[in-house]
Amino acid sequence: MDDGKHPVAYASRTLSKPERNYCATRRELLTDHNCLIWLKNFKEPQGQVARWMERLAEFDMVIEHRPGKRHSNADAMSRRPCGQCADGPERISQLRQAGGVAAAVAINSGEVSMPEMEQCQTETSDTSTVLNWIRSASWPGKCPAGAGLELRSFWRQKRSLVIRDGLLCRIRQARAWKPETFQVVVPWKLRNNVLTMLHDSAVGGHFGARRTLEKARQRFYWPGMKKDATLWCRRCHRCGARRCQKQRAPLVCSETGYPMQRD
Repeated sequence: MDDGKHPVAYASRTLSKPERNYCATRRELLTDHNCLIWLKNFKEPQGQVARWMERLAEFDMVIEHRPGKRHSNADAMSRRPCGQCADGPERISQLRQAGGVAAAVAINSGEVSMPEMEQCQTETSDTSTVLNWIRSASWPGKCPAGAGLELRSFWRQKRSLVIRDGLLCRIRQARAWKPETFQVVVPWKLRNNVLTMLHDSAVGGHFGARRTLEKARQRFYWPGMKKDATLWCRRCHRCGARRCQKQRAPLVCSETGYPMQRD
C-alpha cells in the first residue's frame, strides 16, 4: 500500500449462539475494534468485561481505529489468494503458535509473577531437576530410583517439556481446532496462588471445576491438576453458600391392605 502498511492475514467468523444474546455494547466489542479503545479505559470492570480486559492485557499492542470509508482497498481483488504464495497457511500457523507462547508465559496478576514463578521453579526439587536435564541435554535413560510421582510424570513427558523465556513449559499438542500452545509448569508452592487467581479472584468468577480446569489448562500445567481444581472448587465457601440444595418432600408412611380389601 502507499503508506507502507499491509495486512498480515484476513479472518472472519459469525457470532456464536451465546454471543448473539449479548447486549449491543458487548456485540460491538466483538465486531468493531473502535470499542476496544473505550474498553481499555473502562474503570472498575466486573465479570465478563474484566475477564476480557485481563485477556487483552497479556498483549503489548496499540489499538487504532480505521473507519470503514478508508477500507476501499479491501475489495475482492485485494483479498484474492495468491497462487504463488504457497507458504501462506504455514506462516499463519506459525503466527498462531507465537501468540500462544506469549499468552502462556504472560502472567499478569498480583497473585503470581513471572520472576516469582522462575525462582520457585529453580528452588523446587522436581522442576529444578528437570531444568538441569533440559539445559544439559542429558535426560537419563530411565527415571532415577527413589523419584517421586511428579518427577516420574515429568520424565515420561520429556519430549513435551521445554524452556521458554526462562520458564519450564509443557507443550500442549494441537487438536482439531486449537493450535499448539505452551503451559507453564507450576511448582507445588504456587499452585494455590494459581487456583486463587483462576477461581477466587475478581476475574475468576467462582466457576465450577470444569470451567476452572479449562482456564488453568490454557496457561498452566502440573501433575494432578484435575484433582486439585475439583477439590479446590468443592472446598470454596462462597460457592458452597450459593449452591442450591434440591428440595425433597418428606417421606410419608402408607399402609398396604390385604388382597381384595375394599375401603
